[in-house]
Amino acid sequence: MLNRQRHGASMRTKLLFALGVVCLASVVIAAVGWFGLRNTESAMSALQRDILPDISSSLVLAERTASLAALAPYVAEAVTPFQVQRESEELKSRQLELTALATQIHHLDQAPQLQHQLAQMNATLSELINHTEQELFLREDILQTLYAINQRFDQLERFPQLQPLLPGLLDKTHLIINVSGSQLDNFTQPLRDQLAKLRQQYADDAVPLSLPLQQLTDDSNALIKQKRHQSELLERKTFLLAAVRANSAALSDEVRHFVEQLQQRLSDQQQQLSRAVQWGQSRILLLTLLALLMLIIGIFWVLDLSRHLKTIAQQMSLLAQGVTDQPAPSSTRHDEVGSLTQAFLVFRQRTMDLQALTADLQQQTRLLETVFANINDGLSVFDSDNRLLAWNPQYLALFSLPVEHIRAGMYLDEIQTLMNQLPHHNRTLDNSPLDMVEINLRRQAEPQRFERYFHNGQVLEFRSRPMPDGGFVTLYSDLTERKAIESQLRQAQKMDVLGQLTGGVAHDFNNLLSAIIGNLQLLQEAPAEQPLDERSLRLSQRALAAAEKGAGLVQRLLAFARRQHLQPEAVQVNELLEAMLDLIEYSVGPQISIEVQLCEDDPWIYVDASQLDNSLLNLVLNACAAMPDGGQLTLRTSQSLRAEKQDSDWVLIEVQDSGHGIAEEVIDRIFEPFFTTKAVGQGSGLGLSMVYGFVRQSGGDISVSSSLGEGTTFQLWLPLHHPQQRASGALSDGPLPMGNLQHILLVEDDQQVQLAAIGLLEHLHYRVTAVSSASEARELLHSAPTSNGTHDYALLLSDINLGTRESGIELAHFCQHHYPTLPVLLTSGLPKERLLQDYGLASELPLLPKPYRLDTLARKLAECLTA
Repeated sequence: MLNRQRHGASMRTKLLFALGVVCLASVVIAAVGWFGLRNTESAMSALQRDILPDISSSLVLAERTASLAALAPYVAEAVTPFQVQRESEELKSRQLELTALATQIHHLDQAPQLQHQLAQMNATLSELINHTEQELFLREDILQTLYAINQRFDQLERFPQLQPLLPGLLDKTHLIINVSGSQLDNFTQPLRDQLAKLRQQYADDAVPLSLPLQQLTDDSNALIKQKRHQSELLERKTFLLAAVRANSAALSDEVRHFVEQLQQRLSDQQQQLSRAVQWGQSRILLLTLLALLMLIIGIFWVLDLSRHLKTIAQQMSLLAQGVTDQPAPSSTRHDEVGSLTQAFLVFRQRTMDLQALTADLQQQTRLLETVFANINDGLSVFDSDNRLLAWNPQYLALFSLPVEHIRAGMYLDEIQTLMNQLPHHNRTLDNSPLDMVEINLRRQAEPQRFERYFHNGQVLEFRSRPMPDGGFVTLYSDLTERKAIESQLRQAQKMDVLGQLTGGVAHDFNNLLSAIIGNLQLLQEAPAEQPLDERSLRLSQRALAAAEKGAGLVQRLLAFARRQHLQPEAVQVNELLEAMLDLIEYSVGPQISIEVQLCEDDPWIYVDASQLDNSLLNLVLNACAAMPDGGQLTLRTSQSLRAEKQDSDWVLIEVQDSGHGIAEEVIDRIFEPFFTTKAVGQGSGLGLSMVYGFVRQSGGDISVSSSLGEGTTFQLWLPLHHPQQRASGALSDGPLPMGNLQHILLVEDDQQVQLAAIGLLEHLHYRVTAVSSASEARELLHSAPTSNGTHDYALLLSDINLGTRESGIELAHFCQHHYPTLPVLLTSGLPKERLLQDYGLASELPLLPKPYRLDTLARKLAECLTA
């Protein structure tokens, strides 16, 4: 008795008590299940509450649809822009309310016809608004046309012979304004007939009436066309109003049908749920009776098992005290007691394994601590309450955090306050701004990754991951060097892709311009016996100027693509700038003062002088745009070594302004083509890209530095040129060399360019045979030799891209092999770099770039024939 009191209740009592608790728990579970099924019935009521709002929303939807249909006529009848805007906004507002109400209906997907009717209603109303706005604009156009007609009548009043007829014509014109539809033809035809009769009557009259009458006829026809369009819009608006009313009625029917479906569904679900509740109640009662039976049987099992468990419990006590070499208990039972004996043996073995594993874990922990302290990336660990748990030295070094101010348990807000002392901004990986408050909240739930850009140029990447037990761990990587390399790579790739695109498009434009410029020059070079009249000559000169302007635009595009055919020459920088001063002063205006700082020695560079003029003028005009209220413009030249390339001398040209500067977020894009910060229509975005392409193609480089509110400086670095390296061999500007009826074989696949080239060659006194492919040219060459063995053709003029598998370059090689005495001149609208890369153009083959002028063609032909 004393022993039992000392050790408390026996194992038998504990097991019996545990079994009783299990049985009691089973009864409780049964009771909970009972009440759960009762709650299911309550869920039916909740389901009913879910469907009823859909019914109510559907009825409101029908009501608001009818209201929307009633509002539509007010929009159609609006006669002023303000009224149209007000009624349209009201209509669109109600459309949005109708759409929002439809999205609140949970079972709307079961009524697709209702959705279709609603979408059709919205589409019809949108079209009605559009037609109303068009009609309003058309009214304004009609008034403008009517004003122009009145002006024409005022002009015709100066002619006495027309004064008796003008009142009648004016009345007929005004009658057109007041009629519409089918009546319009009855009023327009008499007016047209009378105007046609007047034009015919005064067509040959010395009095200049033909032009005003023609203008009056054109304006009257425009007025008739506008009135027809207005009638069509009115008819369409009438149809749309009828369609709105029809859609409203159909939508109401669909809503009624949809409500009936919801009510039927509610009734069916109530019946199914009632049957489920009855089935659940009967099963719970059966399970409760079964649990009571198992309780009685379990009592007898416990009494038998408790005797055998006592021995095993003693062995477990010894093992808990650390005794692992005790003899294993033996048991011949094949029930839970036998399994427990086997589990004891496994437990004892695992205890010994655990002791060895603990020693290994301690060693690995020391290794991880070493890695943690020596990795290149910073690392920090925060718990679920945003308190600092651990960090490494690199974390403090990356953010310049003082060691004495960082301690375990600090909150994230305190540490971020220390980190925010350096100016910076945060960006997502797609370069979008982000909110650190939101990021700190999401770190605890999902991985986060973003970048921090410091104003000193440093870039850090944050990679946070939540921990299973709460909190998060973050790695901080210094991406400053990698970002710089990536930026350079992206800029190079972008420029290369845009350059390829621009070079390909320029080929087609050059072919078109070749035909246009050639024909215009032939028109201007008309023979003396058939000279152009003054007006035709003036128009042709305008067209030629426009075509040459287009060729200049192609050259600007090719300059960006670094595929421009430049004509470099030795140029003295100071002399070029001084020659431009008058143009610069005229361009910038009196409100901007110009300062020129030229180096003492006037250095030479080897560039295309006209392109350098254009580039500097572009930079000057951009500087003026940055100083709308005036300022200081400085042009500076110097000769020095570049920090990046100290193996040669460079000439530096600087254009500096005191304007508002360039924002940091756009300064990396200023050299992209078509990128501009100016308003629409005030800039093409090609200026700086042209400067970039020209400088890079000339072997130089360009850089820009800017500060907001202080100004911008562009630096053009160009290689220093020595006078003895000056290029020679340029064509002179002497008299135009003419041919002596030499026979030219022309190969050109573009028919328009071929016809223009034939005209130019014949004007230069050459005989021409033209073909469209290399195969045709070879056939003519085979059949052309004369009796003495010489060749009948004096020169082969061939385009390179002939639109077939065989190019002009291959034809040139064929001629060099079979007819070595036949001169060859190639022409192409493609950039020379593209010809070298794609067609294998040899440097010794003469090339005439498209579009070419008459004088350029004449001198190139003379050069090839005399070579």
